[in-house]
Amino acid sequence: MRVGRSEALDIFNKWLSERTLLRCDLSFSEFAACFRGRIVALSDDRLQLLSDDTFSEFVLPLTANLNFGYGEPRSEPESLEFSGGLVIFMSELPPTGDVNTISLLEIVES
Repeated sequence: MRVGRSEALDIFNKWLSERTLLRCDLSFSEFAACFRGRIVALSDDRLQLLSDDTFSEFVLPLTANLNFGYGEPRSEPESLEFSGGLVIFMSELPPTGDVNTISLLEIVES
């Protein structure tokens, strides 16, 4: 489901305050990457994640051209590794073809 910028910022704020462990998947036409980390800083125009091993960080400018989508699993969270996620679309969704995305999935920690 598509969400607006303010709703996305609310989700980021929740994850920041709860120190939620996230899986971050970057999927671009030129490259892909994945790591686990936590949001360590957030402002209206910037999101900063620190890898769980604290060796790497990722900083994303929250520009006006970003679009957001949110989803939750249909199964019980207790039986899943992830309990919800936010997808950041780096541009408007084209009618067909791939789009560059960053996915942040909330990891269920036991």
